[in-house]
Amino acid sequence: MVATGIPLHTTPPPAQPNEILREFEDALKAGDLVKGIDLATRLDEEVQLSSKASLVSDATQRIDETLAWLPPDIESLFVLQDPVVVDSRNLQVNFSALPARFYALDRLVALDEGRFLQQLDGRTIQLTIAAMKNARTRGEGAQVPALMPDGDAAYFYYYFSSPIEAGVLRTSDQKADAHPIWECTAQIDAGDRWTPGMSSRPMREDHTWLALPRPDLLVAASTRSALLALLAGIESKEPPEPHRALPATLPEWRLADHRAPFWGFRHFSQLGDRRDLTNPQCLADGSSPDPLLRGLAVRFDVDTGTVETQFVHAGALPPSALAHGNGIDYKAEKDVDGTRRLRSNIRERGPFPFHLALSLLGFGGYR
Repeated sequence: MVATGIPLHTTPPPAQPNEILREFEDALKAGDLVKGIDLATRLDEEVQLSSKASLVSDATQRIDETLAWLPPDIESLFVLQDPVVVDSRNLQVNFSALPARFYALDRLVALDEGRFLQQLDGRTIQLTIAAMKNARTRGEGAQVPALMPDGDAAYFYYYFSSPIEAGVLRTSDQKADAHPIWECTAQIDAGDRWTPGMSSRPMREDHTWLALPRPDLLVAASTRSALLALLAGIESKEPPEPHRALPATLPEWRLADHRAPFWGFRHFSQLGDRRDLTNPQCLADGSSPDPLLRGLAVRFDVDTGTVETQFVHAGALPPSALAHGNGIDYKAEKDVDGTRRLRSNIRERGPFPFHLALSLLGFGGYR
């Protein structure tokens, strides 16, 4: 398991639905409709809790195997455990009320002007995992909402409600061993400087490579070579390498809430000659480096709209994070153990706090 030996956020075990069902049947036989209604409500709640607990348990296993396939220099990860029914017509709209889905699915929505996604209509994606490394800021400066960085990204879409055979998708013109590969294009923001007189943002063509290594798993990568490496790892019968992506010893795992509908974390890498304005080591554009900031974790409750960012930091909250805090969009807090965090709610503040959290994770909107 990914989190072996690492404390997790836990909740009390749910009641046994079978016991409540027996009480419900007894109440109906006795003609006690008031008690029956109350028990029916409790039964629905417990079934929902059991379903979510089962999904989280399965998701933990899938995250574990995904990290074994990813390269060891992966820097950032996010997980969406909120099921999504694919509807290409409705998913084309702005996800301002559902920002977690926007970041998880925006790349699929954009491919081949939406035609790729149409092939998956009606199926449910139960779990989405995204990973990033070598992030490079696209455009002239740091923005919120941010553009997707020019980095190496990979997406894993798990648990389709019905198996996807290769024949469901359009004919591919490439193969990796026995796996067909689809190369899709999208028009995305070129990141060029805005100049007076422009009627619209300059766009450029971008490519994504996809494969179906299993009927319940669709994998997408920003480069063909990255996809081929992932497929090799998935097909390998050898035990995973000991130096996997994001090892369980990282302090960010302690802050990750694996039960949240959406969660993620980032362990900052060495920049080298990259320009990544979301990395505290970056000296570009007059930003101040913060060598004490090691990483961060994000959790988002889809039901309540609460978004929280916690920092692995040796000092005060990083100034770059507080630029949008101070009670304006976030409330800055400090736990008794010294953990610093920013907390907000998109129902009260709009989607901006979530966009900022994802920007700090190193992700952005694909288009």
